[in-house]
Amino acid sequence: MESKTNQPTKCNDCMVCLCPMNELDHTVITNCRHIFHTECISTWYDSTKQTNKFNCPACRQSLFSTPKTINETPVSNNTICTYFNGNIMEGERNNGEFTGPCKKTYADGDNMFHAGDVLEGEFKNDEFIGPCKQTYEDGNVLEGEYKNDEFIGPCKLTYEDDGTVLEGEKKNGVFTGPCKLTYADDGTVLEGERKNGDWNGLCKYTFINENPIPKSYKYEETILEGEMKNGEWNGQFKRTKQTVGIYREVYEGEKKNGEWIGQIKWTYVHERLKINKVADCEVKKGFMKFKYKYHNGTPVFQYDKKCNLIKKFDSIKSCAKSLKTGRHQITNRLKNIKCCDTARYPANYYLNQHVFTTTII
Repeated sequence: MESKTNQPTKCNDCMVCLCPMNELDHTVITNCRHIFHTECISTWYDSTKQTNKFNCPACRQSLFSTPKTINETPVSNNTICTYFNGNIMEGERNNGEFTGPCKKTYADGDNMFHAGDVLEGEFKNDEFIGPCKQTYEDGNVLEGEYKNDEFIGPCKLTYEDDGTVLEGEKKNGVFTGPCKLTYADDGTVLEGERKNGDWNGLCKYTFINENPIPKSYKYEETILEGEMKNGEWNGQFKRTKQTVGIYREVYEGEKKNGEWIGQIKWTYVHERLKINKVADCEVKKGFMKFKYKYHNGTPVFQYDKKCNLIKKFDSIKSCAKSLKTGRHQITNRLKNIKCCDTARYPANYYLNQHVFTTTII
């Protein structure tokens, strides 16, 4: 009874009921190419539900991927076919075989698919091949090349909840190698190496913030660069926050489990005001403690917003005395921090409208 070719075996009797079959009988061709009465193979299926071992009566191969019903003849060209495992195939058929654009809905999950997943694409020689689209039960969509029952090569995964898109090479069912994740809501982009289903290796994260800056300026963006391990920043790390053409603030150091550790280098550059500051800081208990080289004898230069020199002071102390404010207020302005209300020195609007530096602009 076993078929050595791809043609259905020829037998005058049904292997289940042992009764003769004729052309008017409703029959089913199994995936192992044996023919049975539709009613008989359905009865056989019902008798195996408790053991969950639905095998061919002739060769003992699994029959879960066998069509459950084929109307009237084995060469039916019905566009919808339901299988014993509950999967449903829709598409054009020729001589009983699906061919061309088809759609398969999975009712029973396996290694590659979950119940409710839908696979669409070209069906040829009893398999999907070429450009295909898989729609997951949760609405996520995977598009790419399909071969040997899996997606392989360049693929694109679109998440249904927010439109986020993951692009890259897929291998053995997971995205591997250089990949790119683009968030639809704000245009944030994460680029880098993926391995074992997560971000591992050199990565770059670019966040664009359109809200807090004047319309005359370009968008403010934050760039994170460094090593990632299992989706977290680990190793050498660099964080750049900038408004193109205006200012740039850079933190460079090391991260572990997503947190800063050890010594960090801070650089601040204001292109319009010609300010360039560098400072070291140390992370303790999650907080950064800056090590500024300011002291009471540090000379101070006062500029207006147009970079015009107003006055030079020999020290922070003399600057504070001349402007009738506290020395800590002048130190804060050197750090580009606005003056705030204190018990002794109220916030000074005049100071906040000027630029203070320790170097000539």
